[in-house]
Amino acid sequence: DNIALRLLQGAHVDTIQMNGRTALIEVCDPVFVSQEKRVDLLPIIRLLLAYKANVNQRDASGLSALDYATENNFTLAMELLLGAGAQLHGNFITTPCHLAAWHGGSDALTLLH
Repeated sequence: DNIALRLLQGAHVDTIQMNGRTALIEVCDPVFVSQEKRVDLLPIIRLLLAYKANVNQRDASGLSALDYATENNFTLAMELLLGAGAQLHGNFITTPCHLAAWHGGSDALTLLH
C-alpha cells in the first residue's frame, strides 16, 4: 500500500496534501467507496493511528476525519477515531452530531450518543 510505504520511508503521518487534507482525513471520506468495501479501509486507518496521526487535524474546510466519517455514516471508522481520542466539539459551524443528522446517518448519530 502506498501509505504504508511512505510511512516506512519516513514520511510524516500528518503531512498535508495539496488539497489541504491529511491521509487520515482522505481515507475517512470514502465518498466513492461502497458501504461493503469500506471495511477494506480500516487497516489503513489503524496504520495511520498506530503512527500517531492527529485525529483532530482539520482540513481547509474546517472538517476533521471524524466529521467526514460521520457525514458518510462510516461508523467503523468513527469507532476507531473516537477510540483514538477524536473530539466531538466540531468546528465553528458544525459538530459530528449535526453532520450525522443533516446527512441521514442514523447509525452514526446513534454511535455519537
